[in-house]
Amino acid sequence: MADKMQRFTQRARRVLSLAQEEAERLQHSYIGTEHLLLGLMREEGGVAGRVLKQLGLDIKEVEALVERKTRSGQRAPFSKLDLSPGTKKVLELAVEEARRMGHHYIGTEHLLLALLRYNEGVAIDVLKAFYISVEQIRKETFRVLQDSPSTPRPPAPRPARGRERAKEKSAKLERFSDSAHDVLSFAEKEAIRLKRDTVTTEFLLLGLLKNENDAAARLLLDLGLDVKEVESAIEGQNSGGGEAPDKLQLSAGTQAVLRLALYIATELGLRSVDTEYLLLALVSRNDDSAIEILRNFNITPEQVWKQVHAEEVKSPRAPPQRTIVFIYEEPAMLDLAALLQTSRGITVFAASSAQVGLELVRAHTPDVVVLNPTTGVGWEVYGHMRSDKAMRIIPVIMATATAPDIEDLIRRIRKVPSRRR
Repeated sequence: MADKMQRFTQRARRVLSLAQEEAERLQHSYIGTEHLLLGLMREEGGVAGRVLKQLGLDIKEVEALVERKTRSGQRAPFSKLDLSPGTKKVLELAVEEARRMGHHYIGTEHLLLALLRYNEGVAIDVLKAFYISVEQIRKETFRVLQDSPSTPRPPAPRPARGRERAKEKSAKLERFSDSAHDVLSFAEKEAIRLKRDTVTTEFLLLGLLKNENDAAARLLLDLGLDVKEVESAIEGQNSGGGEAPDKLQLSAGTQAVLRLALYIATELGLRSVDTEYLLLALVSRNDDSAIEILRNFNITPEQVWKQVHAEEVKSPRAPPQRTIVFIYEEPAMLDLAALLQTSRGITVFAASSAQVGLELVRAHTPDVVVLNPTTGVGWEVYGHMRSDKAMRIIPVIMATATAPDIEDLIRRIRKVPSRRR
C-alpha cells in the first residue's frame, strides 16, 4: 500500500491528516470511517467536500452526530493511532475506484466513493441519519467531476445539469401538497424575519403552526403549543443581527426531514406529501432544534404520533392491504410502529411482551411479524411461532431497535406479499 500512497493527491493526503486530527480530538485510539468522513468534509476544496456540502451536510451537525454515536476515549498521550480495519478497506477500495475510472491519481472523490462502496461503519450510519442515499452522492460526485475541467472525465453517463437538475428538484417538490408548500413558505419568511440565512427545523415547526387552517397545525395546537410562545422560544435561540440575507438555504436537518417525508409517502403508496407527514418526519429526528423546542413545552414525539392516529381514525380509511405485528420492549421501535400505522393500506398491532404479542399474532394472522433478535422476548416469540403449525408460515423480520433504519425496514416490509389481495 506504501507505493500506492504516492498516487494520493495532496488533498487526499490532507484528508487523512485531518481524519487523524479528528480521532485525536475525540481521544480515540483508531482512525475510523467516521473520522475519514469528517476529514473529507473539512477539506472543503476537494471534490468530496464540495459534493457533501452541496447535498446539504453541515460539518457542525455531522461532528455532533459522530460524537453522539462514538464515545470519547482515554487515549494515552503520544500513543500511535492505527487505521481501523474499515478504514484500511476503504483505502484499498479507493485504489480500485481510481483504476475503474481510468484515473492515475487517487483523490478525495475516490475516497468518498470507496466509503460508499464499503457501506459499513459509523460514517455510513451518519449519512443515513441525514437521509442521503448512496445513489445521490454518486450522482453528485460524477456531476462535480464532469464540471471540473482539471479532472479527467469518468466513463459514466452525464448527469442532469442546470435546468434539468432544477426540473428534477421541482418534480420532487411537486409531490408536496399545497399546504406543505405553504409551510415551507412560512418557514422561509420566519427565517428572513429573524435575519437568518438558513432555514433550520425550528422554522419548519413554526411554519407548520402558522399554517393554522391545516391538520398539522390543529394537531400541534391541540397538544398545547402556542404560536406566540414558540416564536419567542425561536427568537431566543436565534438572536441574530445585521441585515436580512440575500439568499436562503435549507439546513441539513431540514433537507433530511423533507427527504424522509417524501420517502415515507412514496413507500406507503401516498400520492402527495401532506403536512401530517412533514410533522411525522420532523419528530422522527431526535437530534434537531425543533425537537428541543417541543420538549421544552413537554411535548414528546409519542404524543404527536398518538394525535395523528386519532385524526386518522376519524377519517375514512381504505381497507387494509397489510397487517403487521411489532413485538418490542424498546420505545424506539414502537414509535416506528406508530409511524407505519399512519399510512393507508397498513394496519399495525404492537406489543411489548411475548404473551400479548403471541395473542395478537393468533388473533390477526398478520402478513409479517417484526421482532428484535437481541432480546429474550424476540427469541421467545420466534420459538413459539416455529413450533406452532398455524404461525410457522407467517414471515418474520428481525430488526434491532437501536437507531432503527426506517428506510430499510419499510422496504423489507413492503416486499412481503399481502395475504389480503
